[in-house]
Amino acid sequence: MLDNLQAASDDAFDEVFLTQQTAAHQEALTLHRGYAEKGENEVLRGMASGAAPPLEQHLQMAKHLRSLS
Repeated sequence: MLDNLQAASDDAFDEVFLTQQTAAHQEALTLHRGYAEKGENEVLRGMASGAAPPLEQHLQMAKHLRSLS
């Protein structure tokens, strides 16, 4: 990801960054929701469950910013 950002032109940097952020937040959200539902450790399930709403908000922000570019 860093290589792609470093290689991006000034004009393309924002789009590359927002594409990466959207993908990273989607992956993180999927992982946290999955653990919250099926994780083995009760404490970690609670933490994963609590982390999901902010990740969802960040994902929505990244998608919104991407739609503006």
